[in-house]
Amino acid sequence: METKKCPECMTYLAANAKKCFSCGAKVKDANKVGIAKRPFNWMSYLLSLLSLIALGLYIWWAFFK
Repeated sequence: METKKCPECMTYLAANAKKCFSCGAKVKDANKVGIAKRPFNWMSYLLSLLSLIALGLYIWWAFFK
């Protein structure tokens, strides 16, 4: 396959592209239908987890202390 599609904006990209030139999304290799996979974003999950922990600590401090 010579091209792949960006999973965000559906722009055709070169098969070896690592970033979409149209929307700037990071992309990985294409699946069997030609749409690029999204890379797993560990930082987003880590920040979400830390935010939930901070919210839980605030609720405990504000209402149960």
